[in-house]
Amino acid sequence: MFKFAILTLATTLSFSTSFAGDHWDNCSSADGFVRLENGQATVDGVGEVQVASVKVLKKIKSEKQTCVLKDYNQKVISYMNDTTVEEVSYIVEKSAPASKVIVICEKGGSGIPANAECKE
Repeated sequence: MFKFAILTLATTLSFSTSFAGDHWDNCSSADGFVRLENGQATVDGVGEVQVASVKVLKKIKSEKQTCVLKDYNQKVISYMNDTTVEEVSYIVEKSAPASKVIVICEKGGSGIPANAECKE
């Protein structure tokens, strides 16, 4: 049963952007005034704000590494990271118009299922 669970997780990893280990979804304006972490926006001096929309303007870089798990002979994503430029509209107060900011984002993950190792 345990091997089945690991193999199922490994198969999931090879076909999606879900990760067994660490993951990140962080964006920041150039001055650090506006930040997004896992979809939640914060503005310095204000705190959490509502995100109205997010638009990817450009993908700067995309990295992806795969490996084959030793005991399962299954190919998985061991590391993936996308760097993008995005336009984020956010609302500070309900009656105020949305503000827009350009942010740089790093989104990705790394990780191999627990108790698994990559072949060298």
